[in-house]
Amino acid sequence: MTLKKKYTAILVDDEIGNVENLEILLNEFCIHIDIVKKETTLKNAKKSIVNLQPDILFLDIQMGSQTIFSLLEGFDVISAEIIFVTAYDNYAIEALKYGSVGYLLKPVNIDKLQQAVSKAIHTIDSKKSKRIEGGRSRNLAISMGKIAFPTQRGFQLEYIDNIQYMIAQGSYCEIYFDNQKSLLVSKNLKYYETKLKMHSFIRTHASALINFRYIIELNRSDGGYIVMEDGKHLPVSRQKRLELECLIRECG
Repeated sequence: MTLKKKYTAILVDDEIGNVENLEILLNEFCIHIDIVKKETTLKNAKKSIVNLQPDILFLDIQMGSQTIFSLLEGFDVISAEIIFVTAYDNYAIEALKYGSVGYLLKPVNIDKLQQAVSKAIHTIDSKKSKRIEGGRSRNLAISMGKIAFPTQRGFQLEYIDNIQYMIAQGSYCEIYFDNQKSLLVSKNLKYYETKLKMHSFIRTHASALINFRYIIELNRSDGGYIVMEDGKHLPVSRQKRLELECLIRECG
């Protein structure tokens, strides 16, 4: 395979020797893979996945007393293609639940490694083509008052007007709807602030993006906070409080 393009990857294994061995194989036999991070703990792996958003994940399964599945279950959706690299063959069925493109046993066979990487790259390129082709469809959804949120199974379409507010959870975002349900997505608040800038959403704080139509009270006490229709108290910065007061006065 002669590819000039690089595909970013994160390697996760609780034994540094295994990480280094896999790195050597990838650098020698899969030169189109750009290893951006190597992690040996679940905690650090999660941070790197969120912050770096790699194309491919090479994941060991048995991580000390835990398995890599406990990390994967913490995501509503993972955009990266997953290749499991493990010493155990008894996790293969469970691995299928996460849509993996490869399940490699240690010691890693070079031919099978290259096959898994090729499959991952083909899948990545195919998804990219579909995203480009689907651009008009997404714009249509927005024009019809809907927005698509990525989930583990695909996408969840919601009416924009049904969103009460969004709360930042690190690099994630928790979406709260008017039916008391919520959804955690792997995109940050800034992304949705930009996406919804033509709608009635206001960034009231570094951690909150709210739908103006669901505000029932702006309270100046305790530094200022907003009360939403579901009773939730949301923070508001001093500057944004002044802006909101002007908007609310216009409603009077």
